[in-house]
Amino acid sequence: MQRVVWSCLWMLVWTNSSAQTPFEVSFFRAHTSYFAYTQRDIDSAGKWNMFSQANFTKHHNEASANSLSIDNLLSRQISRMLGVTIGASFDGEQLTPTVGLSLEYLSPDETFYLNCLPSYLPIAPSSLDLFLMVQYAPPISRKWSLFFQLIATTNHWIRRPQSSALTEAQGRFPRHQYSQQQWRAGIGFRARYQMGLAFDSSQEGANWLSFTNFGLFLRLQLD
Repeated sequence: MQRVVWSCLWMLVWTNSSAQTPFEVSFFRAHTSYFAYTQRDIDSAGKWNMFSQANFTKHHNEASANSLSIDNLLSRQISRMLGVTIGASFDGEQLTPTVGLSLEYLSPDETFYLNCLPSYLPIAPSSLDLFLMVQYAPPISRKWSLFFQLIATTNHWIRRPQSSALTEAQGRFPRHQYSQQQWRAGIGFRARYQMGLAFDSSQEGANWLSFTNFGLFLRLQLD
């Protein structure tokens, strides 16, 4: 499993070596997470671009709890900030096609970045998914800057899964499947290295069962 995961992460970085690709490692008490993403134009006019991300969580004492997610999206810009997307998502077991929208904004001074990707997953049970990335890195000197980042995802069923008969008998449908938030706050050096505090939270199921983790992160900008 680890060999497959590292191969996927390496392929994501290698095939997008001409684009800026941040690679982040976050250390928590019970697990370590590895995250990389890249976004680049694939035509000279900037109308078509690719967004790819890979996230692997390795638990220290329980290998069965390890998780993997890989997403690849092809986007066609219909305005300066808005585009339509088609792609696929892989959770380590199932490959799921996706269609949706992309909303992207980069401030003129390049200190603030927003990427919002609402999408529809048609494979039963069909669901709606939202990916949000927000970054803010104001400079504090010629070489140093502050660094703040939020990556959030949420997924909600549209149709009742076949395994939810008990919930249906109770007259309830748990539309919320999961939500996750990854908060990062620290400092950056030469816009290439970032480090600081990490806080991850997640909510699962109809009752929004919550989990939280505090740790540290290291981030390298590959280009």
